[in-house]
Amino acid sequence: MEVTNPEAILRRAHLLYKGGSYALEKSAYADAEKMCNESVMIFAGAFGKEERCTLASIGNLAVTFMKQDRLDEAEKLEVEVMKAKKKVLGEEHPDTLLSLGSLATMYVEQERWDEAEKLGVEVIEASKRVLGDEHPDTLTYIDNLAATFMKQER
Repeated sequence: MEVTNPEAILRRAHLLYKGGSYALEKSAYADAEKMCNESVMIFAGAFGKEERCTLASIGNLAVTFMKQDRLDEAEKLEVEVMKAKKKVLGEEHPDTLLSLGSLATMYVEQERWDEAEKLGVEVIEASKRVLGDEHPDTLTYIDNLAATFMKQER
């Protein structure tokens, strides 16, 4: 039975997004990939590629690829999300900073230490300006940079 009601289709996309997030948490990456892909297709079709719900779904798909060690595919999606958020939300919007932090994490996974460190420092500085020194997101970015240094035995 095909669903044609636009409201029902969007509810399905939201459920797929949440299901994909849950599957990611449970390390069910094949299921996460399937649900994330479908939610991206629905959201992009309904709202376009630069809408926040579409970008969130693409971000989930990127994380899924990263967990599957498909780093090149994951990076491509992370960069796409980051560029769209910069364009739509601005350079220092908290959601944009989150995407930049995710991209820095991607660089760590790829052992691209210089890029990871440079982007990590940029995210921390911007987060301090926008959110403050003691905001949980700022502290997470600091922790991520510290983890980057630890992986390098610095």
